[in-house]
Order: sequence, then structure tokens, then C-alpha cells
Amino acid sequence: MRIADVIARDAAEIWASIKSVALGSTASKAAPGNHTHDLSALGALMQSQNLADLDDAATARDNLGLGDSATKDVGAIAGSVAAGDDSRIVAGGTALQPDGSGASLTGITASQVGAQPSDADLAAIAALAGTAGLLKKTAADTWSLDTSTYITGNQTITLSGDVTGSGATAITGTLANTAVTAGSYGDATHVTAITVDAKGRLTAAASTAIQLAESQVTDLITHLAAKAPLASPTFTGTPAAPTAAAATSTAQLATTAFVVGEVAIEATSRATGDSALTPYSISDAYTLVLTDAGKALIHPAADTTARAWTIPANVSVTFAVGTVITIANTYGAGILSLGITTDTLYLAGSGLTGTRSISSGGLATLIKVAATTWMISGAGVS
Repeated sequence: MRIADVIARDAAEIWASIKSVALGSTASKAAPGNHTHDLSALGALMQSQNLADLDDAATARDNLGLGDSATKDVGAIAGSVAAGDDSRIVAGGTALQPDGSGASLTGITASQVGAQPSDADLAAIAALAGTAGLLKKTAADTWSLDTSTYITGNQTITLSGDVTGSGATAITGTLANTAVTAGSYGDATHVTAITVDAKGRLTAAASTAIQLAESQVTDLITHLAAKAPLASPTFTGTPAAPTAAAATSTAQLATTAFVVGEVAIEATSRATGDSALTPYSISDAYTLVLTDAGKALIHPAADTTARAWTIPANVSVTFAVGTVITIANTYGAGILSLGITTDTLYLAGSGLTGTRSISSGGLATLIKVAATTWMISGAGVS
């Protein structure tokens, strides 16, 4: 009966079919529960043979991965296997034990058994207490476990104080302002005065004028004392000066050569009966000099600027009493103002004293009548 036929039928029908099969040991018969069959003829292993019916015991051992120890006798000689209670293996024997007791291996190197050679650094590391941290070698064969917290990745760092800024991979720093004004300090007449704090920062800057006291220059006072002053100097020895051209009438120094020349000109003029006054044209502010005596001072028409001329004090320029000087302010020239220093100047016929004015086209005669007294008269004089 096929399985499909069994599935297609109901239980009652199947049970009726089973009951109808006869017991027996032939085909189409059902075997009873105590029936046995000899399957050795079919190549099956029989329990009663205890594997004696194997065709090739060696091949079977190989297939089962048993090796050949099963075929060796128990003993202590070559070609035998040790028993489980062999005195060489159990505790106290001479064989190596799991706890390290027993016989030691002699002549076997670590490289022969693939083991790591003994190392002092590894031994020191293995002896460290703790489970986590950073290994740090502090000396030869000496290690410690650093449990401090360290940066392990990019983190934002913020700077403060004299430099500020922040960043994770790069920081652009900004220096704190020290309140010093940006610019250039010092020049040819000034030096730079600066203040630097303990951190090397410039905290103040200024330009200071260069001023040296006389006492700060070596021997300056001594050397200056040996020089003539600019005001009213007194010369010693034989001082020299440039000789002015003939008829020069300025505040320039008159050398002896100039005076001799002027005297010679005057002597020649008188010897020849030439009574003409020697004219001097002046287009500037002017102070009378000793050589102006007996001359005509002319203010030319080309100089339209008002000018101030001055009669010096007798103590500085000593004109001889009776000195006569003629002043001509030509037409078109600027007004002349004639003053006097400390001495007295009278306007003839009026008794007025002080500075006199000579108009354009005016002509004045100036005469010294006493050591410190002058008189003036003429057309256009007021």
C-alpha cells in the first residue's frame, strides 16, 4: 500500500486493511514483534559481532579519527601508551603539570615552542595595577599607568587674557590693546620715549623734544666763556673783517682799510675845491653810521615803501658836534620816518621833539648841535 493511498483513506478503513494482513516471514506477510532477521548477508554490522565483522579495522579507525593509539599496549616502553594513573603523569610525578610542578624542560628554547622570550618591560607592564590608562615609561624597565584625561580628538580651545581667540583645528589670535596710539614716534628733533611692561608689551609711547642743558655737554660752558658775546662784543688781538666797497653806507663793519679810503676821498674832494656832497642811495630801513657825516643820503623814487631811519645814541656812535647830514626823499618814494635812540631831536622853529616825518619830495638838513642833541629842518619835514 502506498503512502498516498493511506492518506486518502480514513482511520477505520486503514485499520480494517491492517487487520486483514496475515503474519509470517514471507512476502505480503507482516512480521510479528518477536521476529528477527539476519542482515549480515546484506553487509550490515551485527551487534553480536562487537565490530569483528568490519572489513578493514584500520580504515575504520582512520575514518573515526582515532589514530593508532588504540592498537598499542599500555606500558612505559617505546611503542606503548601510558595509562591514566601512570605515576609519571599524576600529581607528584616527573611529568609537567598544569600548575607548573613536575619535571622541567631542559634545552628547549622559547623560539622552538613559539613562545615570547622573557622581557623586563613586559613583566613590568603585566605587574601594573588598574584596568585602564595610558602606559608611560618612567625609567629603564619601569612603567606606570597614567589615568589622566587627555584630548583624543579635535576640541574647541579658547584663549583669553593678553591674547584672545578660539578654534578647533586653528586659532586666529588677537592681541589685547595696550592703548598706545598707532603711529610713528621720534624725528630729527625728538626722541621716542616708551614704556614696556613685564610681559614685553609697549604700554606707552611719546615723542620728546631733544633738550640738552649746557652742563650736559662736556666743556661747553668753558668754551663759550672764551668766546665774544653777540651783543657788544669786545675783541682782543687783531680781529679782521671784510672791507666794504667805497661809499658803502650800511650797518656793515667799517674796517681800517675802508676808513682810510673814505678819508682819502674826502681829502681829495676838499683839496680840489669840490664841495659836492657824496650821495648814498638807501632803499631799506637804516641806522646812521659815522661815515654818513657830510654826505647826502637819498631815498630813491624806485623804493615806494615807507622806511624807518634812525639816529643812533651818542654812546654807541659818537658823531662830532657840528656834523651835517642831508636827507633827500625823492618824489615818488615812500615816506621816511626819522627817529632817534635815547638822545633828543628838535624840529627847528617849533621846539617839537621826537620822531620826524619826511614826505615824498621832501628835503631835510640834519645837524648835531650838542653831544646828545640834533636839530632838523627842511621842506616836507613835519
